[in-house]
Amino acid sequence: MPKDYDAIGGQLLTEKHLIITFKRRVEPEDYVAFNVNLTNVTALINGKIVRHDLRNLYHVHRAYEEKRRMQKLSKTRPRIARRLIGEVF
Repeated sequence: MPKDYDAIGGQLLTEKHLIITFKRRVEPEDYVAFNVNLTNVTALINGKIVRHDLRNLYHVHRAYEEKRRMQKLSKTRPRIARRLIGEVF
């Protein structure tokens, strides 16, 4: 039984064992937190905010996604697909 715990976390009873968990509050020395969005990744590392911009990458992703959509349309509606591809490129 640990001597430096703050509280009992919970109990789990199996066929052969009784498992008791204990809680202890610990202050972290180093920490990292991430926030991931479509256009950026923001990190909080030891109190310092670091932001990485992903707008250009997201733009490329969306452009190719639309291009694939138009190419798929060319199988079922070739005239409309040619018109759309002609307007974009």
